[in-house]
Amino acid sequence: MRRSCSLTVASSLETNLEDSVNWSLNTKIKIEIGLENQIEPKYPEVIWFNMGYYILSSFSYNKTATNYTIQLQGKDKMCLLNGTVSGEIYASVDFGMESLLNKKTGESRLVEIPIPDIIYEGVHEYAREPYRNIIIKDLPQYGLNLLQWNNSNNLYVIRSTDTQASTEAENALVNRTVYWQNNGTAVKTTFDDLVNEPDFHWSSLNNLGATEPEETSIITLDNTSGAQQYYVAKIAYGQTIGFEPDYLIYPHGEDDSGLTVGPGGVFTEILDKIVNFLGDYEYFYNVDGQFVFQKKRENLDLIWNGNIGVNDVGMGNDYFPTSDVPISWNFNGEEVVTTISDTPNIGNIKNDYSVWGNRTTENGEVPIHFR
Repeated sequence: MRRSCSLTVASSLETNLEDSVNWSLNTKIKIEIGLENQIEPKYPEVIWFNMGYYILSSFSYNKTATNYTIQLQGKDKMCLLNGTVSGEIYASVDFGMESLLNKKTGESRLVEIPIPDIIYEGVHEYAREPYRNIIIKDLPQYGLNLLQWNNSNNLYVIRSTDTQASTEAENALVNRTVYWQNNGTAVKTTFDDLVNEPDFHWSSLNNLGATEPEETSIITLDNTSGAQQYYVAKIAYGQTIGFEPDYLIYPHGEDDSGLTVGPGGVFTEILDKIVNFLGDYEYFYNVDGQFVFQKKRENLDLIWNGNIGVNDVGMGNDYFPTSDVPISWNFNGEEVVTTISDTPNIGNIKNDYSVWGNRTTENGEVPIHFR
């Protein structure tokens, strides 16, 4: 979504263009088109429509004894980030990492920068955009890191059946007496013997949900009446054990973050890498001159329902979203017109003759018209 402008303005001869405007490559201009109001007195004399903010790329003027015209050419503010006016990088920069200094020890370490912070700081620095003009939507601050069990010994996860979850490592259950429910019978054994029991069905992590399958392993830690029961899952080497929340960062290798740009690069390269990594995202400058980074609007959840009348929604059924129809648009039985063309043959147009007169009938004369 890009904008450009080319404008010619007629000005008064008294206007001193050189003194009234600071002309430079980073001069920002706002263009509005006004329509004179001759319809409704309650509205202003001139109704202005915002056409966007632009960076002045070139201008010229021509003054004669009778008129004064000004020509302006502008590009949208994205030229401050793509190297046209600004945004060019003159040294190798890693936008995904920063060095933190420990003032007490004097040691520094590299840490990853969250993706939202990269966007905020980069647009602010290279486009000189105030933070209030940078809008980031639909982008979470945190992501989820999957955790993998990489110990050669098995890990046993125990969760209370009344959703009061608890987790204990294998060595915490060694030689501990447990009771295994086998066909409704509590079998007393030690945990070490239980893990080798061929009829004991281990549940996976995915099975430890709200609804447990029949083969889920259940044990108790004593045989008293009403003893607490537990679900058990065995985690072997290489299996996923869970996740932990972490800042949403760009993936990096051993040497760099993957967001390194060399001399001659531009900041939009960083934005493009982030968009490609995240998926359905876009960035642009809106008509109010604000930088927007957001998820693309897909309209997959916007459904048209032609059975709902205009009076039911108050704004026309063509724009009414509803969730009770499983499809977005239905053209069954309709003729979808994509193009219409017509080439009239002017030579087929002939003279048009009309004859007016009277015709005699039993009831007298009546007027007639032949064409």
